[in-house]
Amino acid sequence: MNFNFAIDILAYMLPVLALILINNYYFKRILQLQTNINRSLHNQVQQSTNNTDQLKLQALERLTLLVERIDLQNLVLRVANLSQDKESYMLSLIQHINQEVDYNITQQLYVSDTLWNILTKNKQTICSTIEQVCQDSSIQDTIAFQQALLEKALFLKQHSALALQAIKTEAKTIL
Repeated sequence: MNFNFAIDILAYMLPVLALILINNYYFKRILQLQTNINRSLHNQVQQSTNNTDQLKLQALERLTLLVERIDLQNLVLRVANLSQDKESYMLSLIQHINQEVDYNITQQLYVSDTLWNILTKNKQTICSTIEQVCQDSSIQDTIAFQQALLEKALFLKQHSALALQAIKTEAKTIL
């Protein structure tokens, strides 16, 4: 009787043990797959962060070029004086500044609002200085206008330097 009882218990226990082993195998497999998925997602997030940082650094490079290109001294030396009318030359300088800013307008997506405001103020300061110098009645022709702008450019170097410093500070936060 004991022998039959042992066989009956064994008959009930073998399917249970087989079921436990099969479930254990599948649960380990599911956990392994989930771990692989989590690693893959983590790697994608890490790669996405690296790509975003690269885009931000490229935007900062472009904005550095923008500051250099709209710097009053560089602008006066770069933009040709095609007429003797100082008003048309003033409009040409302001148009060049606006074109440079418009070309780089999308870079504001990658930088802080504070930095973009500094760059916008730098642009506005340069444009208003050009307009103020043009309104000076003692300046009659474009040659005198250019010379007066170059003299004012020394004052505006501080604004450009501030903008460049803000760009460098933001770049350090990324690096």
